[in-house]
Amino acid sequence: MAQDAAAAKREHLLLLDAVVTGLVHAGLGLQAAGGLPADAASQHTEAVLGELDGLVRQIRAAAFAESGRPGPLPPRVPGDDR
Repeated sequence: MAQDAAAAKREHLLLLDAVVTGLVHAGLGLQAAGGLPADAASQHTEAVLGELDGLVRQIRAAAFAESGRPGPLPPRVPGDDR
């Protein structure tokens, strides 16, 4: 029981670290896009949005893993090719 709690805490800390690191990288990426020409900034911003989408998927997977089900899919957005 104590091992399960320790493992869950470790997993939560790893997720928290991944989320914080991802948000910092996204912020830096958006700052960098601000100094680029319009076309390059748009491409850079799309790449950052892809990274944020990956973070959201990680968070959702962790949140719904505890319930034993994948959970509902998020609403579709333009460009979503699922």
